[in-house]
Order: sequence, then C-alpha cells, then structure tokens
Amino acid sequence: MSVIPIITDIVPFAYKLFGAILITLVDIWMPQNVTEVKSRVVLISGEARGIGKALANEFLKHGATVAICDINKVGCTIRVVGQV
Repeated sequence: MSVIPIITDIVPFAYKLFGAILITLVDIWMPQNVTEVKSRVVLISGEARGIGKALANEFLKHGATVAICDINKVGCTIRVVGQV
C-alpha cells in the first residue's frame, strides 16, 4: 500500500480541521460584549498570516484600535490600524 494516497487524503482534512479550530478559538477569545474592545488598543505580533491575521481582522471588525508588529526578512514592522 502506497503512502501518497493516504497523505493526499489527510492533508486537506487537517487543513479544514485547523481552520475550524482557529475560528472556534477566535470565538472563545473575543469578548461576548463587543463594547469591551471598542475603546481598547490591541497589540498583535505575527500578523502577516495565520492566527495573528485572523485576530487582527476580528478585533478591527469590532472597533478596536490594533497595533501590529511583524518580523520579516527586512526587519520588524510596527503599524497601527483601525480607530485611534
């Protein structure tokens, strides 16, 4: 039995499972009362992709000011997005 067909079945499943877990974690971490984040500044590191990007987008949707720090090949980038 070849391993390649098993891997091609597992990888899409794992990708979908990770996405579902990510959405669930964001729902758990976000305050139930949205007004709690409207006057807050949220600092997120590693915003380029993955969990950091998803969290930044969720906090922005709920009116928070988001400060983002991301390290890449050029160096460290810090920017503020959203309401100030």
